[in-house]
Amino acid sequence: MLTGEMAFRRPSAIESFSATLAEDPLGRLADPSPIPEEIEPVLKRCLEKDPDDRFQSAADLAFQLREYRESSTRTSTARQRPRTGGRYFSARAAVAVGLVLVGLAAAVAWRAGRGSAGPGVPLFRQLTFRRGLVLSARFSPDGKTVVYGAGWEGEPFRLQSMRTESPESRPLDLPPGDVLAVSSTGELAISLDRKFVYGFQARGTLARVPLLGGAPRKILTDVEDADFSPDGRELAVSRSVEGRYRLEYPIEKVLFQAGGWISNVRVSPDGERVAFVDHPVAGDDRGSICVVDRKGVKRFLSEGWASALGLDWSPDGREVWFTATEVSPNCGLWAVDLKGNRRLLARGAGRLSLQDVSPSGELLLTEGRVRLGMGFGSRDASAERDLSWLDATVVSDLSRDGRTVLFAEQGAGGGAGTYSVYVRGTDGSPAARLGEGTAGPLSPDGQWASAVVPSTPPGLVLLPTGPGRPRTLDRGPIASFQAVAFYPDGKRLLLAANEDGKPVRLYSQSLEAGEPRAVSGPGLRFAPSSDVISPDGRTAAVTDGEGRVVLFPLDGAEPRLAPGLEPGDVPMRWSLDGRALFVFRFDELPARIRRVALDRPGREVVAQIRPPDPAGVESIVSAQVTPEGRSWVYSYFQYRNDLYSVTGLK
Repeated sequence: MLTGEMAFRRPSAIESFSATLAEDPLGRLADPSPIPEEIEPVLKRCLEKDPDDRFQSAADLAFQLREYRESSTRTSTARQRPRTGGRYFSARAAVAVGLVLVGLAAAVAWRAGRGSAGPGVPLFRQLTFRRGLVLSARFSPDGKTVVYGAGWEGEPFRLQSMRTESPESRPLDLPPGDVLAVSSTGELAISLDRKFVYGFQARGTLARVPLLGGAPRKILTDVEDADFSPDGRELAVSRSVEGRYRLEYPIEKVLFQAGGWISNVRVSPDGERVAFVDHPVAGDDRGSICVVDRKGVKRFLSEGWASALGLDWSPDGREVWFTATEVSPNCGLWAVDLKGNRRLLARGAGRLSLQDVSPSGELLLTEGRVRLGMGFGSRDASAERDLSWLDATVVSDLSRDGRTVLFAEQGAGGGAGTYSVYVRGTDGSPAARLGEGTAGPLSPDGQWASAVVPSTPPGLVLLPTGPGRPRTLDRGPIASFQAVAFYPDGKRLLLAANEDGKPVRLYSQSLEAGEPRAVSGPGLRFAPSSDVISPDGRTAAVTDGEGRVVLFPLDGAEPRLAPGLEPGDVPMRWSLDGRALFVFRFDELPARIRRVALDRPGREVVAQIRPPDPAGVESIVSAQVTPEGRSWVYSYFQYRNDLYSVTGLK
């Protein structure tokens, strides 16, 4: 305001940054005359390089300026200044000082308001600007370099790096993948070819590589997340082994096995504990914040969040900071100590996801929007129809005539703290809400919709699609339901579920009376949107722990691998004659629905699934097809966000 010039403006951001650190801005002035002699000491003190040498509060600076202003009004002329000859305390300078005082008054008032709102008001600074998804981001040991994995405009995830003072990123000379952790010694733990495998689950091959460059050294496959110990020697990992998630620290030492899946593994600053999110249902982001020590003693710190993804330890290691929400999908930033005391740190209009916390307390956060959309296609129509209803539409079934779709709303539109089940015509007519829960399949006669109510404990219910009252079934010892399918006679259900602390297996349940009865050993499961039982009711097409499709006889005979199917194929529905299976893949974009014959070679593509806007679309989360393959419906996961650095939180 005194000179009309920026103090440290240079041709580039790097030069401006260097000048701020090293140069004297007053020494560069071609004409220093606008600066009154009385004001120069104050200005120099404001521009000291060492913060301790500056004014320690806005009130102190305002007092000093006020003293000079009042002194100038009592003196008719200002003293001469030997550097430039005689001059007076100009009207322009007086106005500038007055403006500074007004600004300082506003700053003091803001500071007072900031104090009344509580400590730790955050300052967000945007770091990325392209359309797509930043999945993970980590600080380097110096706290000034950020390594992140991003998929822009529908491209695969690739590793990037940037300096916090510049918005420019550069790709790292590494294969497609994502960053999981950076060690204190400057080594990266990366996930090669990381892909969404189901819902929010994203896995790849764990590898280690120096931050300064080199070839990745592969360590483990099917890894969800990983983190280094404080000394950089050991790794904690969450990974899928024979279809079941487990937490290891160090690698091969199992501390915890989950019924669902495990995300956001972070080692405490003292190296004695691992914090993580325990998700009870595969693919779903519902979860609880937990810690486990080196002896395998697990504790729940904060339970029952509708969405929980993003976690790290506070700089002092006394709290776990995490992003979660009671109503999906938009998460706030929370803190919880080891006694379970919880406090809110920040909240935004979008979905926050905590990526990293530096020792100085600076955060990396992503902020964006999650959308689950639904599309319907048919051989009889030239274009697909968008059947999305609210903000998170997840299809669970398509009637055999292709006229009715059953789905769940799993976001904020589904209702506070729960999900809602809807039925809708594929002609685009309005949807009708049936009740609470995550939708399963329709009964063969279309009169009932199965649903799992994600309460504690969970409930299995049948919702009438017409007149009638809901029916709650006996859950018996089941702690978590993963998927539901009707037998062709409509009198029984096949369940993929698990008891507390036990792996997923198959259960059969009568709709008339009685609790679920185990019909398989551990490790067999199927996708929630699947109609996996053959038309004759004798065989179920399920997957084993290695992702292979297995034909499981429901009469107790020995199972066998399904001919013609490949690991990763997801059974959707049997053909009308029972001689083929329709399948798709979670790890394929654009996805294809294939008809695979079981009695002869052949994989026929019957439909290709391609959402209209690919930016941020990372996976197809569910799909269904009619028995003759003429119509299909699918839901896709679209997540676009931006990366921010955040300061000011305590």
